[in-house]
Amino acid sequence: MKFIQLVVLILVTTNNLALAGQALPQRTVNNEDFTVEKNGIVFEIVLPYTDWVIPENKPGNSTALLDVKLRITNTTNKPLRFNGFNSLFPELVTSDGKHLHCWQAPDETLRHRQAQDSDYPLIEHGNSITLPLLVDLFWPNLEPSTLTFRWWLSSGEPGQYFDDLKPGNYLLRLVYQNSLSNLESELPSHKIFNDNVWKGEASTPYVPILLRYSTH
Repeated sequence: MKFIQLVVLILVTTNNLALAGQALPQRTVNNEDFTVEKNGIVFEIVLPYTDWVIPENKPGNSTALLDVKLRITNTTNKPLRFNGFNSLFPELVTSDGKHLHCWQAPDETLRHRQAQDSDYPLIEHGNSITLPLLVDLFWPNLEPSTLTFRWWLSSGEPGQYFDDLKPGNYLLRLVYQNSLSNLESELPSHKIFNDNVWKGEASTPYVPILLRYSTH
């Protein structure tokens, strides 16, 4: 049932991160500490919660969608257009910076959606946009089953699975990438945006994350 709810959320909108099901923990962070500036553009990882409660160990069990976003602020003197379609992905490492085992999720996991006009916002000077990242913690239907961090592209295509996680501290950052000069939309009709498109890559600083079991 949780999997079906997740599919519905992605198909309706990637900007709707309604959190249902298991309550998220309380510890918050100061997001001002997690920004990087590149050529007048400020990239900020937004994490209202950095304590993530591990779901009960049952095959297929998962948390609700975790609240992970990237805020992009334009401090230049001209409007710039950004690619919000399949341009954002996470990097999760151990607390001492070691890479975790990860693998590409099966492509048939979710239906894909086409790019739409709203995926390519034009940001005026001093304004911001926020791009959500669809992520959760879950126990796959595998033997052996290990706690896994999984994420999806904004199209609904599956990203990578970081598995064999344990309770403890990790580091998370977000990476924004766009190499395209022409941003192609299919909805509501075919259109190409090529005005002031920002090209490049930016990585936020790493943010400490705690995975823990529920105390209840």
